[in-house]
Amino acid sequence: MRWKVGVLLPLFPAFWAYADTVLFRNGDSLQGRLLAIDTNQIVSWEHPTLGRTIDFSLDLVDYISLDLEPATPTSTNLPPAIVVYLNTSEKLVGSLIGSEKNHIVWRTPAVGRVSIRKECISAIRTQECSHRHQITNEQLGAWVILQDGTRVAGTLDQADHERLSIRTDYGVLQIPVPKLCCLTYPPSARCAPESSPATLDILLFEGTQLFVKIQSWREGHLTAVHNLLGKLQIPGTSVRTIRCNRSGFLRFKALIDGRDRIHIRHDELWFTHESWKPPGVGDHGVEPVYVNNTAWEPTWNGEISSRFKPLVPPLPHAGSWRFHFKPVRGRGELNFIQHPNQTNRFEAIILVDDSHMPAQDWYEFELSWEPQ
Repeated sequence: MRWKVGVLLPLFPAFWAYADTVLFRNGDSLQGRLLAIDTNQIVSWEHPTLGRTIDFSLDLVDYISLDLEPATPTSTNLPPAIVVYLNTSEKLVGSLIGSEKNHIVWRTPAVGRVSIRKECISAIRTQECSHRHQITNEQLGAWVILQDGTRVAGTLDQADHERLSIRTDYGVLQIPVPKLCCLTYPPSARCAPESSPATLDILLFEGTQLFVKIQSWREGHLTAVHNLLGKLQIPGTSVRTIRCNRSGFLRFKALIDGRDRIHIRHDELWFTHESWKPPGVGDHGVEPVYVNNTAWEPTWNGEISSRFKPLVPPLPHAGSWRFHFKPVRGRGELNFIQHPNQTNRFEAIILVDDSHMPAQDWYEFELSWEPQ
């Protein structure tokens, strides 16, 4: 027999050695200890006041906060900590080991050794780098920014924990890692996740944040699958928070000539074209559409475009959510005309209209959501 989540707990003080906290979507909360998460996404929770284990579905959970001491790195001789930002708004904090063909090899205390495709990286930054030095560039291969403010345009050739080799128009430069502030990448259409979108957001003690699917939690070890990094084995002592009902964020940018509708449903985004030139088509050629900094060139079947997928993080497809729409750029109409809900199968629609203006212009917006 399984306990129901809505059970009324005794309202008297309890003292125990573990103070993990689970917050449910309906606002209820429990303290105790996370014992396990099985392959069916059933959580086993120890609550000493009740004197027994409670089982409940992970689908009911907003987040689980773990009261654990941070894990101690296995090696004290790791290179200086550097942050790598992925196109999916995730980040890993660890040490740069080297490069292999089109991959960069990274090591973090909790996740271990990982190999990341270069086109999936938006920036590499040392922790001492000032935010004012970070830039994005959609035309060049990479910007390298040094601690003294020097900027070099080029592409990353080779890398290890001591230096970067940057190929420029005037040769290959060898840059010591301690001199590096930030290295940025252009958006890439080739960075496609290798599996279905993640459903959970885990935050590790050293600052790493990843979107994953949990396979199990047993004996203090987390087994999870990441879209780009594959299967991960993470010590439980490295996990700070497991957030199941997380907020989301979408950045969108496109060259618009006429009138178009942008449809978003769960992990898919597509256009309905209404007038003049299709999105991305300008007087001087075709420009990609940028979805979360990933370049995409849609194909067309009449007035309907192909679909960009998977969108990470995906738009919610159940529950109650609060949406925030922010027009960033555009001279014409840019409106959030349909808010996702159960009636419209959680489909968002944004109307962009440049049809009354000469030539074309770039339109850009941000859409974010959070549970109500």
